[in-house]
Amino acid sequence: TKVLHWIDHVTEVMYFDETDNRYHIKNLEEAHEEKQWHLILQGYCDPGYVGELYTSNAPMDPLFWPIHTSAERMMNWKRILSHKGLVDFNQTWGYAHPADTPSDTGTVCNWEAVDAGVATMPTCQVQECEGHGENDMLPSGNFLDQGETYTNAQFYALMDPYNENIPYLYDTFTWDTCESEGFEMSQDYFFSADYNASATDDSTTISNDVPPDTAALPSPNDAPTDGTDAQTPDGAFSPESGSSAAFPGTPSKH
Repeated sequence: TKVLHWIDHVTEVMYFDETDNRYHIKNLEEAHEEKQWHLILQGYCDPGYVGELYTSNAPMDPLFWPIHTSAERMMNWKRILSHKGLVDFNQTWGYAHPADTPSDTGTVCNWEAVDAGVATMPTCQVQECEGHGENDMLPSGNFLDQGETYTNAQFYALMDPYNENIPYLYDTFTWDTCESEGFEMSQDYFFSADYNASATDDSTTISNDVPPDTAALPSPNDAPTDGTDAQTPDGAFSPESGSSAAFPGTPSKH
């Protein structure tokens, strides 16, 4: 199957020794190496099951849709808590490459030069995937029926929970299941009398009138730096001000 050949192609911890015509793992004694090969063999014999959510077929799974809205509700809650100074939330644009996600290598591969009939690998470089950048344009828009288009950063600003012209609203920020497991993360915890007293003792001011602090986010009125044109309606939402006057004339559906 040439499995080891392909593993050797993408990792630096393995090498092929032409003297004994075998693959080896670097810096391991023979006995330890045999144990590691056995663990690798077990892993290949029992890889588990990859569900539909692992690939681009994910939208075919009904679970795909509630998972994304649940994630957005949690992100909105984190942004609210950050606006009020209750948690630290770094909203600098970017993303990490977790080591425990095998499919995320931090590289972008060009398959155009790969012949489908030849067992060759594409040319891969460490760079950002197209569409993931702060100023990359979304393929869709017109979410407020004003013909507007968005970069990723502009859409993130639009979704700010303090923007009163978002055409939807989450009714609660509670997670009873998480609370039952001991994870205190709901609104009843953060805005309880005990928590407020503790925060006050730490010289932390808590106010329901604190405006959102999203000064680091670009305004949809700012043109993207990559030369593309982003069209936004007059009076577009400005995260610098957190103004509820965003997109005037658009009815609020709260």
